[in-house]
Amino acid sequence: MKKYILLLFAAAALAACDDDENWSVSQPALDAFEVQYPTAQDVQWMRWRGYYVADFNQSVESLPTDNLAWYDGSGVWYLTQSDIPFALLPKPVSDAFAASEYSAWQVEDVESAERADIPAVYTIECEGAYNDMLLYYTADGLFIKAVDSSIDPIVVPLRLDGSIKNFLNRYYSGATILNVALYGYNTVVDILDEDVVRELLFNGRGYWVMTQSRIAPDELPAAVVQAIASSQYASWQVEAASLIDTNSGSYYQVKLDGGKNEVVLRISLSGQII
Repeated sequence: MKKYILLLFAAAALAACDDDENWSVSQPALDAFEVQYPTAQDVQWMRWRGYYVADFNQSVESLPTDNLAWYDGSGVWYLTQSDIPFALLPKPVSDAFAASEYSAWQVEDVESAERADIPAVYTIECEGAYNDMLLYYTADGLFIKAVDSSIDPIVVPLRLDGSIKNFLNRYYSGATILNVALYGYNTVVDILDEDVVRELLFNGRGYWVMTQSRIAPDELPAAVVQAIASSQYASWQVEAASLIDTNSGSYYQVKLDGGKNEVVLRISLSGQII
C-alpha cells in the first residue's frame, strides 16, 4: 500500500518546476528523524505539500520493515507508515484476524500507520476467491472495518481542523478517533463512540456527508429482521449490518451471504427494502 504514496511523490516530481529541484531537507527534520530512527538504513528524502518525508528501511526484532516518516520544516513528526511482516503484528491483532471470517484468506500485505495524535492502526490486505479486502484493526485488536482493496485510501498526514473538527466536537466530543484517511478529495474519520464504531465521511470542503455505524446482526430492529424474513433472502445469513445516516435520511445496510453469492440490502427504518 505504501506504493500509492510513492506514486504521489513521482507525480509531484513530474509537476515540479526546475527551481524546485534544488531543495534540501530542513535541519530540524533531519535531527528529529535521526533521534526517532537511529538505526534507519537506505534513507531517501522526498517532499510533499510542505512535508519532508523519509523513505527508509530498518529491522524490528530482526525482521525487515519498509517505512515512510513525515515531518514538517520545524522537525515535528506527524506520521510513519510501514510495510511490516505479519509476524510483527501485535498479538491482539493477529488473534482477531485468526478469529475473523477472513482467516482462511491469503494475506498479501500488512501495514501499520502510527500518528502523533491518534493510536496506531494496522491494516491486513488479504485475498479471497473473488476479491481482495483491507482489514483495519487497532493495536488492541479492535476491528475497525473491512474495505475492498480497489478503493485503497491514501495515508498522509491529515489535520482535523475547521468544519471537520467542529462537527466532531459538536456530535462526538467523547469519542476516540481510530483512523483518518483520504479517499480522493473526501476525508474519512473512523471513531469509537462509547462501544460503537462509526465511519464519518466528509467532502473536500470538510462538510459532513454520511455516518455509517456498525451494528451487530442480532441487534437489528424487528422491522428490519422482518423485512429480510419476508424477502427472497429469508434463508440467507446476515454477515454484517450498519446504520447509515445522511442529510436526506437514514436506513439500514445489511450484507447477506447465500453461500455462493452475497447481496447488500438497503432497508428503511420502517422495514421497507429500498
